[in-house]
Amino acid sequence: ISDILLPGGSGIELLKFVHSRDIKSPFIFISGQSGKQEILIALKLGAFDFIEKPFGIDQLTLVINRAAEMIKIKNELLSAQKRCQDAEKFASIALVTMKVIHEVSTPLTVMQALSNSILKDLEKSKSKSPLKTKSKKLSEALQHIIKIILNRKSLTRIGKPQEIETI
Repeated sequence: ISDILLPGGSGIELLKFVHSRDIKSPFIFISGQSGKQEILIALKLGAFDFIEKPFGIDQLTLVINRAAEMIKIKNELLSAQKRCQDAEKFASIALVTMKVIHEVSTPLTVMQALSNSILKDLEKSKSKSPLKTKSKKLSEALQHIIKIILNRKSLTRIGKPQEIETI
């Protein structure tokens, strides 16, 4: 809150200084001697309001309360904008994750099917080949990886949090 006419300067210059420092507080002018031109300049430069002297405490309280409400609304707007930006970032991350999961899970599923096929062929041959054991371990490892990927895939969906299987 400042008078437009100040000793050794002007409230307009003070307002310009405050804005040059990027201070976001509402600026309220009071004056009993200012002309309409100064008031218009002050409002064009971003002053919140102007109160003409003499004024009562009720009038001053009303303007201050309006300024406080404006600050509250601006802060709520900034908070909502931040939440929207965060939600957009999360959605982008989820989309990329889904694409990666799809790109990885399809070849893994094919690899598991081939591994299972090899394992079945080896079991039919009734041989004691070490390939049988290795093929079984490969199939189990692929199944484990696919299970992990499916768990991660469920995390990218919006809804209830899912349990994460650890390796």
